[in-house]
Amino acid sequence: MDRLQSIGLTDNRLTSLSLPTIINNLNFATVMDLDLSFNQVHDQGAKALANHFKYTNNVLRFLDISNCSIKSSDIKILCDILKIYPNQLEEFYLSGNNITEDGAIDLCAYLSSRTCNLNILDLSWNHIGELGAIEFSHAMKINKSLIKLNLASNSLNDKGGQRFIDSLADQNTLVEVNIAQNGISNGTCFVVSQVLKGHPSLRRLDLSLNPLGEAGARSIFRTILRGLSCFVIMRNSSYPENNNIFNHTYPMMDNPYHLDLSEPYKHAVVQELIMKYLNDPQHCYFENMTYKESIKSSEQSIHLSINSNGIVVNKATQEKWKVPKHGVLKFHFHQEIFVPTIDHRIPDKDFQMLQIIIENGVTEIDKRTWLSLLCQDIYLTTSQVMF
Repeated sequence: MDRLQSIGLTDNRLTSLSLPTIINNLNFATVMDLDLSFNQVHDQGAKALANHFKYTNNVLRFLDISNCSIKSSDIKILCDILKIYPNQLEEFYLSGNNITEDGAIDLCAYLSSRTCNLNILDLSWNHIGELGAIEFSHAMKINKSLIKLNLASNSLNDKGGQRFIDSLADQNTLVEVNIAQNGISNGTCFVVSQVLKGHPSLRRLDLSLNPLGEAGARSIFRTILRGLSCFVIMRNSSYPENNNIFNHTYPMMDNPYHLDLSEPYKHAVVQELIMKYLNDPQHCYFENMTYKESIKSSEQSIHLSINSNGIVVNKATQEKWKVPKHGVLKFHFHQEIFVPTIDHRIPDKDFQMLQIIIENGVTEIDKRTWLSLLCQDIYLTTSQVMF
C-alpha cells in the first residue's frame, strides 16, 4: 500500500464502518488518485478523508466521492480542513449526492480561499438551489483556478442562473460550464448573450434540457451569429413564449422602460437596446433617458449619441457610455418602421454560421426549432432561402 499512486474502489458496498479503516491505512504521501464513488462515505468516511488533508505531505490530486450519500454536513467537515491546510487537490467529483445550499456555502468558502487549487469541480445532481447559485456567483469573482465547473441538475432556477452567469463576466480561467436541467429560462439567456461576448476563456457552455424560452434563445442566437468563440449547447430544450419578457422585434411595446440595473436580466436588456441603436441609428434612438444611482442621489439626464468611431457616448461629455451595474435607468426607446433593402440581408459569413448551428442539432425537432428562432431576427435574400 505504501507505493500506490491510484486507488479505485468504486461501487464496492463500502460503508462508514469499513471506509475509515481503509482510508486511515492509505499512504497519502504517494496516493494521488482516489475513487470512492458509489459507496457510503457519509459521516465517518468524510471525517477520515478530512483528517488526511491535515498532513503537509498529502499529494492527493483526484478525489471522486460521487453517489456516496454525501450531505452538506460532510462537505462542511471536508471544506473546513481544505480551506485552512495547503493541499494539491485538482479534481473533485461530488455528483449525485444530497448537498444543499448549506454545502454550497462551504464549498464556495473553499473555492474563495488561498489554499484552493481546484481545476475541476463536478457538483451535478445535487440540490444547491437558487441560494447556492448566488453563493457560486460570489466565489467565481474570487476563484482563479477552476477550469471546468458542472452544476447541472441543481434547481438553480432562472434567478439563480442570472446571478451565476453574470458573475462569469469577471472570470478568466473557466473553460467549460454545465448548467443543464436547472429550470433556466429567458432572463438567464439574455445575460448569457451579453456575458459571452468576447469572453476571454469560456469555450463551452451547456444549457441543455432547460425551458430557455423563445425570446431568450433568440438573444443567444443573435450573439452567436455576430461571432462567438464559445460553443453553446441547447439540446432538448423548450422555447415557450412569455409576454413579460423583452420583445426584441417590437421594443416599443415595453415603453416606458424603468429598469433596476442591479438585476442582471434588466442590465442585459439595456445592452440589447444599445446594440439595436448601434446597428441601425437611422431608425432607432433613445429618448427622455434619466439615471439615478441611489435613493439619495439626484436624477441625471443622459443624451446618447454615436461618435465617428462607432461608439455610443454621452453627448454632453463625449465619453464612452457604459451601462451602469447599479441604479435605476428610465427611458423611451423608439424604433421606426422601415422596408428592408438588400443592404439589410444577413452577411455571407453569418449565413454560414447559421448553417453550422442547424447542422449541429442532434434531433430534427432541434434543427427545425433553431431554424425558426434564428430566422426571426435576420433578413434573407431569395437565393439564401433557396440554398
